Amino acid sequence: MYTRTLFLGMGSSMVGGYSASYSVLMAAFCRNIISCWASSPPRCGSGSYVGVPDSMCRPCEAGSFSEAGWRGCLPCPSGSYSGVGAGECILCSAGTYSSGSTGRCMMCPAGTSSTVGSASCAGCPMGTRSAVGAAACLSCPAGRMVVSPAGLCTACPAGRSSASRSNRCTSCAPGRWSDPRSSECLLCPAGFWSGAEAGRCTPCLAGTLSRQSGSAQCDACLAG
Repeated sequence: MYTRTLFLGMGSSMVGGYSASYSVLMAAFCRNIISCWASSPPRCGSGSYVGVPDSMCRPCEAGSFSEAGWRGCLPCPSGSYSGVGAGECILCSAGTYSSGSTGRCMMCPAGTSSTVGSASCAGCPMGTRSAVGAAACLSCPAGRMVVSPAGLCTACPAGRSSASRSNRCTSCAPGRWSDPRSSECLLCPAGFWSGAEAGRCTPCLAGTLSRQSGSAQCDACLAG
């Protein structure tokens, strides 16, 4: 225990000297004094610090923290936050972020995402999307496309198709067709044909034919 020697004088003669615990001496010496903290600041608990000039314990502000006995508070690092009087900072949850020294984490905007303890949000890769506060970017299912990273999945129209994780729908080639929301374009059967971006196959007219599937046109029948 910390001790201090105190000498009490009367006039020019010393009447006594002794050593005792600091708390006992301070109680006797400062009984009629308003504040005695200046000679020995208090040991503050976690989440607080010694204030100036009154040397009283005060809570750390939001966005900062301290451990027991610290004379000051430190700012929370990026990717974390704290409330008033915090003894530690808390990592931001997935889908949120902070640049540090803040009392709360911000939600990631649409078209971005973040993992736990992130200082910023990352943009969604091409062909994926996300809503506000997303922990991960999601791809659209086959037959749909992402119009923008912050948007919804849009169905491919007839005559076009897409695989999953696409940001556009691909036109069907001549001789192929597709329904809306298709993941691939299908071949027209023999006896039918189609042009580009066809939503259906057209049967060959009388006197014409297509012998193979995937025909882009019908040929005239040979005479005889």
